[in-house]
Amino acid sequence: MIHHSPNLEQQIPFDPDFDEADHVEMIVSNDNSRFGLTSKQAFVVGLISSMLTLGTIGFIILLVMLFYS
Repeated sequence: MIHHSPNLEQQIPFDPDFDEADHVEMIVSNDNSRFGLTSKQAFVVGLISSMLTLGTIGFIILLVMLFYS
């Protein structure tokens, strides 16, 4: 049987004004503004970096295929 400490509610005060969604939104917008990117720019940067990653992997596979053929 799990024994809960009687003063658990006093240890963790419940803040009725704290909205988790607002808090998360704030963190995300702070993160974007640090790099000075809008969501569209961030999407483009992500797209470019994923293309570069795929291109690098493809290039390595191509080299391996040429080397072993």
